[in-house]
Amino acid sequence: MGKRKEHKTKVIVKMHNENYELEITEREDQLNGVFHEFVMILAEKLKLKHNYIENLELLAYNSKAQTTNTDAKVVTKLVFRDKESGELFSVLSENNNADIAGINAIKEAFSYFILCKE
Repeated sequence: MGKRKEHKTKVIVKMHNENYELEITEREDQLNGVFHEFVMILAEKLKLKHNYIENLELLAYNSKAQTTNTDAKVVTKLVFRDKESGELFSVLSENNNADIAGINAIKEAFSYFILCKE
């Protein structure tokens, strides 16, 4: 058996005037993808101030590259569910960088969820 490859990335997310440092581990065999891990780690950090955040569940994500003659961008769509109410919502984000598009979508989803609950 070969050794599984891992890549660790530190990300600092600024939300509601606070910085949250996250360490994301990308594994070669990771079934749920890095977005799921990012959501779980950010939820764990935010749970200290917003205990209801554990009800936020990432159901699906999709990234799609779009190109024109002069520009390229990635559009990321994330679909979330409030486990308590069953309510679904989605967030779209676009950027020239796929990682930034995904991170921005996750931040927007968490901000929206917190705003709705408070």
